[in-house]
Amino acid sequence: MGPGETTRKSDGTGTGTDGTLQRKASAATGPIDQMAAQGATAESLKQAIGRRLRHVRFEAGLGVRELAARTGLTPGFISQLENGRVMPSVVTLARLCESLHISISDVFSAYAPKGRLVRNADRALRVTPEGSDEMLSADPTGRLWVLLAHFSPGATIAGSGAARQTDVKCIHILAGRLTVVLDDEEQSLETGDSLTFVGLHRHEMKNLTDEQVDALIVMTPAPM
Repeated sequence: MGPGETTRKSDGTGTGTDGTLQRKASAATGPIDQMAAQGATAESLKQAIGRRLRHVRFEAGLGVRELAARTGLTPGFISQLENGRVMPSVVTLARLCESLHISISDVFSAYAPKGRLVRNADRALRVTPEGSDEMLSADPTGRLWVLLAHFSPGATIAGSGAARQTDVKCIHILAGRLTVVLDDEEQSLETGDSLTFVGLHRHEMKNLTDEQVDALIVMTPAPM
């Protein structure tokens, strides 16, 4: 296996070279795939693309002829496109989006899911000698990271360089007692306690008990 490759199991899971258990995405990932998965027909795709492009053109204050001049397309073709009579090629759609200063995914925003659901069985799981953590969030903006962390008895975990790049970090104890050291200050967190701090602080999380500690860890922005 080369760097970054992932082994797959028959149940759709796999273990990456970084020790992370990964699951094969079962949902459609591209905008057109998402629309097709929601039952969109070729006709409804044409209508949706046309309406969206016309709306963006109006908002930009552009006439059909001006947009045609920018893209090298004919005014007649743009009119047909906006009226849902023709399906643009990927190249043509990219050219239109560039001229309108939007991304291709923006064209399909009406079909985009309102939220990203992470099923219990689909969580990415990472297992280490110190315990394990499960990714609960799926923030497309990269501004939020929510983990369900399990600290093994006697485990000590230091905030990594990536974690220390976050602006804010919050630890909420679900079960057990966790000791958190911020620089030279030590805090003991019991079940139900929460601790919020600036991510730049040097910090360690220690389970000094004989039982597993479960905690929610929230970081923003997500570590790079």
